[in-house]
Amino acid sequence: MESFVEVLVQLRRSYEDRAMAIEKIQERMESGWTGDAEWE
Repeated sequence: MESFVEVLVQLRRSYEDRAMAIEKIQERMESGWTGDAEWE
């Protein structure tokens, strides 16, 4: 059984990953609005 601390660390890590992904999407959307869209 995992310790409570390990669970918290994993939750925080996945939350940070999600936050970074959202930031990248927002940057891409903003550049799309200004016409600098770079779709890979």
